[in-house]
Amino acid sequence: MNVLRDIEEVFDKFPQKGAFGFVGIFGSINPTHDIDMLSIRNPYVPRKEFIKANLDLMLALKDYQIKKGRDVSPFPTEYIQPFIEYFKEPRDILVHNLAFLDYPSFDRLNPKDFKKIIEKEMIVLYGSLDVLDHPLLQQEHRKNDPYIQALNFAYFIANLPPEFRTKTTKFAIKQITKNSLRMPEYHENLPSGEWTIEECVNQYSRVLDLIEARQVA
Repeated sequence: MNVLRDIEEVFDKFPQKGAFGFVGIFGSINPTHDIDMLSIRNPYVPRKEFIKANLDLMLALKDYQIKKGRDVSPFPTEYIQPFIEYFKEPRDILVHNLAFLDYPSFDRLNPKDFKKIIEKEMIVLYGSLDVLDHPLLQQEHRKNDPYIQALNFAYFIANLPPEFRTKTTKFAIKQITKNSLRMPEYHENLPSGEWTIEECVNQYSRVLDLIEARQVA
């Protein structure tokens, strides 16, 4: 299995490349370990558009591998990784999906000199890491920024039991809408029952639209 070739093939056909200022892979590309994928927002693209494009890229990788009898389980942070690993099947591919909206969050959430370290081993799929120096990516956003919260719960497309996927997605939506958007009753009107991945994507997109509409960017 050549995971790098598969990722390159999917990205080559991906229609939303313009949402990214950079996409690359670093670290091990052995499918028995997680694959580290880094993406940085195009400075001229709204944050909502970048987040949706990042999710669509993960879905495209997932669909590609499902056709080969495998699955892709992306996760945004190392804190989530143990849960994703617990539910994965032996042939599944884990993707550590490091997606960043701006330089301050990249700098705050990574180890010191992280950019210098990964540049030495980075396999570039698109753009340049120098995009992090762009003036439009220097703006500092508050730590509980709802866009960052949305990025951090986009693991619902992983290979998870439906009940677990539904509960975690509903909880994340509640946290964003109640605490960040000050919409305390929104989560009470969410659809009942277990959600498919498609339903999770639909609800996720609605939350991104709410964030944009309330101008909390």
